[in-house]
Amino acid sequence: ERTLLALKACQKKLNKYQIFKARYVATEACRRATNGAAFIEQVRNQMGLHIDIISSEEEARLAFLGCSSLLAEGQARALVFDIGGGSTELMWVKIGPEGNKHRIEDWLSIGYGVMNLADKFGGSDFADMAFDDMVALLTEQMKPFDQANRISETIGNSDVQLLSTSGTGTTLAAIHLGLPRYDRSRIDGIKMKVSDVRNT
Repeated sequence: ERTLLALKACQKKLNKYQIFKARYVATEACRRATNGAAFIEQVRNQMGLHIDIISSEEEARLAFLGCSSLLAEGQARALVFDIGGGSTELMWVKIGPEGNKHRIEDWLSIGYGVMNLADKFGGSDFADMAFDDMVALLTEQMKPFDQANRISETIGNSDVQLLSTSGTGTTLAAIHLGLPRYDRSRIDGIKMKVSDVRNT
């Protein structure tokens, strides 16, 4: 019911524009839910929105397409990540000499995002206490991907751009800037140092 209300609010905003072509997708929550397909059918019947439940691979590809124009030339590699509510996608990218020739060399989808990771460790009230355990769990899941692509080694020996697309990345940027409310004009494309993220 809460998701339907949220979708109706989004639809109200969309109706203000003359949209000629659109695609609506659902990700990890609907992939995982036993009633995911039934929910999508309910949305179609009640609201007329046709939503596709996409694979984690397609989610990673679309996330990359949405932000690849922000990759800076002059660096050979990038680690692009999309931290969602129910999953996290990581893409190891070779940056091309020209803006449109970037290539995803490998990708990983982890079945944890901000919401279900917090739930696993007792909810947001316990996040500080469980932080080390959360890091250990995610590190273990990322280790084969890291080793297969020598990501840690590459990051240690050269410049690798880290590029985030998602509400988690924009929330970190908003906290870093001390914004009382989200301001897209100040956050889209923002550059932060790793030390800025650690201190946020």
